[in-house]
Amino acid sequence: MHITEESGRRAFEALKAERPVASAFGLTECLPENLDPESAAKRILAHAFASKAMPSLTAPKVDDEESDFRSLGVETVPLTGTVIVKFRQQIKGIPVFGSLVSVELDDHNEVISLNASMAKPNLGSYVARMSPLDALKKIATVAGYGRQLPDGVPTLNLFLDYKRKWRLAYIVEDVRVGNTGKASPAKQIPLVFDYVVDALNGALVAQLPRTPAVTAGTASARDALGHMKTFNIEINGSKRVMRDAGLTHGAFYSHFSSKDDLASAAFGRAITTGRPHWIKPMRGESWSERLTGLAKRYLTTAHRDDLSTSCGFATLSSDAAHASDQFRDSYERELRISLAAICDDDESDDRLDDAIALMAVCVGAMALSRAVVDPKFSKRILQVAREAATKLSANQHD
Repeated sequence: MHITEESGRRAFEALKAERPVASAFGLTECLPENLDPESAAKRILAHAFASKAMPSLTAPKVDDEESDFRSLGVETVPLTGTVIVKFRQQIKGIPVFGSLVSVELDDHNEVISLNASMAKPNLGSYVARMSPLDALKKIATVAGYGRQLPDGVPTLNLFLDYKRKWRLAYIVEDVRVGNTGKASPAKQIPLVFDYVVDALNGALVAQLPRTPAVTAGTASARDALGHMKTFNIEINGSKRVMRDAGLTHGAFYSHFSSKDDLASAAFGRAITTGRPHWIKPMRGESWSERLTGLAKRYLTTAHRDDLSTSCGFATLSSDAAHASDQFRDSYERELRISLAAICDDDESDDRLDDAIALMAVCVGAMALSRAVVDPKFSKRILQVAREAATKLSANQHD
């Protein structure tokens, strides 16, 4: 359902009109424009499920227990500048494999689209009869690991198999196939699979390939002793990835003049890739609205928890202070570029000062929220920092 569709526009307008009496928005602080995108999307979704304005959207029930929805994170759409918050359906706290609810928001956290793919599993038992360790042992046998266990953590899911039968199953993602004896190590294409093991009877339910378009190849480079080595790689489109277990680190490091050069290049790449997701070009908003919006996109629990796409400024701030001059130069260079992006290339003294203050609040709060153990305290740190950014924007220089 999208706001550009007549039915979607009417439904979203009806939902917004109900907010004064909706429990999800009972306080001014709970209105979407006063929340970060993830929190706003959670409340919008809860309201939509409870409202008669969207009768086709209902949370499936099992044993009179409603589904709940766990956030999968926040994504920024580069072309539209909108934000999408994704949720996974859960039954009795167990994720439903393949389910997805997405809420798309504009700069003011107003809903633009809402799409849902949910299910109503039917199982006799929702309690596993085998341990995660036994599931790993099962996968080790199938994947050719012998007595060794593959990397990966089994997660309990509700899985619909190809016969349309619901299973309570352990899923282990991204398991690299070991030596199955079907091909020599030099010729075997290293494949990655997701394995699905029934948690009630221990049967292998599915072996889902993750690298169907990968072909084999070779490449050459000098190792740490200066000797030329040829090693196996995977070729996926334009990407060439080392996959030879016998490859020395030297063959990889030979592409960089030093480890500091590698660290600086990796940091620059990470920042350049992540920057557009939270610093977007100004689109007519005031300077105060920009500062508030940037803080809301950055200071989220999804950003805190997803280290794979985390901002390098917060992740490496303490390490950078003790790093080489080369790495610190790279850190400063990327910081200045990010500050210029926040200012939207209008680097007057007042705006630059505001941008520095915003960056200090965001990066510092993110680092603190990750360092503490208490999840409620961690969330409070992010909330207080968002409020501090709002106060900062009140003293803005439009």
